[in-house]
This record gives sequence, C-alpha cells and structure tokens, in this order.
Amino acid sequence: MQSRAVNVPLTGYGAIVAADQPVAYWRLDETTGASTAVDAVGTFDGTYTPNAGSVTYGVLPPGIPNDTDPAVTIANGATIQIPFAPELNPTTPWSVETWVNPSSLGANGGDYRVVLSSEYNLYPNPYNGWYIYQQPNNSFAFVPEPGNVFITAGSLVAGNWYYLVITDDGINFNMYINGVLAVAPFPVASAGYIPNGAGVNQDGTAGITPGFGNTVLGQRTDGAFNTFEGTIDDTAIYQYALSPKQIMSHYTDTTYLSISPAAGNKVILSWPVGKLQSASVVNGPYSDVNGATSPYTTSVGTAPMFFRVKVP
Repeated sequence: MQSRAVNVPLTGYGAIVAADQPVAYWRLDETTGASTAVDAVGTFDGTYTPNAGSVTYGVLPPGIPNDTDPAVTIANGATIQIPFAPELNPTTPWSVETWVNPSSLGANGGDYRVVLSSEYNLYPNPYNGWYIYQQPNNSFAFVPEPGNVFITAGSLVAGNWYYLVITDDGINFNMYINGVLAVAPFPVASAGYIPNGAGVNQDGTAGITPGFGNTVLGQRTDGAFNTFEGTIDDTAIYQYALSPKQIMSHYTDTTYLSISPAAGNKVILSWPVGKLQSASVVNGPYSDVNGATSPYTTSVGTAPMFFRVKVP
C-alpha cells in the first residue's frame, strides 16, 4: 500500500473507510474546476474527464447517510479516469465499493450504462478484468472477464442512492447492495476470471499499453456501451475481501465495538476507528477512556460499566 506525500484529513465516514485500509479511496469532494480526483489514502489520483459532457462538483445532499460530504455528477460522457496500476487489480482477494445515484437507467437508452470498470485486452480478444453495468432491465450486473459471466441483482430507480460493493474472497464473488448480500455467491473459478493486467495478454503481448487498462468511474475502459449518468461518491478499492460487518458499517456510516473475554476476569474491547468512551449508566454522560487504543483490555468489576466509540 502506497502512502501520500501529504495527508488528506479524514473524519466521519472518511475515517470509517480509511480505518479498513483501502489501497485507494476517491472521496470525489473536489471543488468546481478541479482536474484531479484525489486518492485520499494512496497515490492513485484520477482525472476528471468531461469529454463532450459535464462534471458538476459539490453536489448535495450527499449519498452517504448521516454525512455531509459532497459528491460529483457526471453527464453526457464525462468520466473519471485512473491510470492502470497493479495495486488496483490484485491477483489475490479484493473489493470495490461505491455510492451511485443514477439519473438515467439502462432502459432509458435501451442499452447498458457502465458504472465502474477495470479491464484490458486488445480487440477482438476477450477482455481481462471486470465491469459493472446498469442493465436495460434496470438491475446491476457485475461482469468478470474473460468469462463474460453476468452476476445480476437489484431493481434500480432513478434518483435513488445505492451503496454497491463487489468482493472477491478467492472462492466466491459477492455483490452487496445497500449493505445486504443481494445475490447468491458465485464461484470465482466458474467465472474464468483474469484480473486486469495479469500475466500475458491474450493477443500474445506482455504488459499494459498506456491508456488502455485504466480503472474508470462512469465508463467501460474500452469506451463500449453507454456511460453512467448520475451522481457518484466515495469510491474505494481494497486488496482483500471486505467482511459483511465492515460493509454494514460503511453503509450505516457507523463504527462497531467488539468485546471478548480474557484471562483473569478481564475483557478485550476492539474497534476499527474512533475514541473509546465509558459511562456508569447507559444514557451517560460518557467520557473518553484516556490512553485507550484498540485492542483495549480492562477489568470486570462489580459495578456496571458501559462503553461506546465516538468517530471523529
């Protein structure tokens, strides 16, 4: 995982996501006229590419519950282009997550609209990598390549926000919509999946031709089919499969606190992000537990004690 030369301050939802260590995380909260979509945790900055369309910055209300972070709307062929990097296309387990609010569905154009993609090969050979469609029947489809298997779920409505997650745990592909597993796990082996940039290209050449293996928000990498029309927010890629607990934490914009027994009449408290607080009654008042870092071991006493985590 690469680190930025300059830290991007992250609070609220951003802190929750960053605590789960994405390899890249585009908040998409830039101001009008920005050309760079900043990777808040790494060095994989993207480029806002209006083409003949438009990018509208600072869109509110945001898609993330209980957060005030703005989003961007892309229209009429505008995209966000991230240059190929092997870190964004691992051969080991991985995840991608995004928030999208479609203003136009696949059915509106009688064709597929592409939400996200990361694929490469030279036509007419089958493509390596993956893409996510809005299908003409108004469902999401995750398509791992070159097997061209469609893993579909959902019933989309224009103007609604959707939190979409794809995980590859090395055994199955999983699609989550709004924090919930939306379709039965699909075996990775049955999909014939080859990550973008893995091994030798199927035309016999090696490596990635610059500009042809991008990770793209709002378009299929090769420009095929229709572009996404709508608003997109906080998009992240991970080099492991997010757990259902992590996914629900992101969807609800909350953290979680785990407790487990320890030897000697003690318990261990664990949490991914935030400040541990305690109180003697459930309704508080709560105060910070000085010096507490996760995992935190504390003794069990005779008086009740209540704990919570406050996200910055």
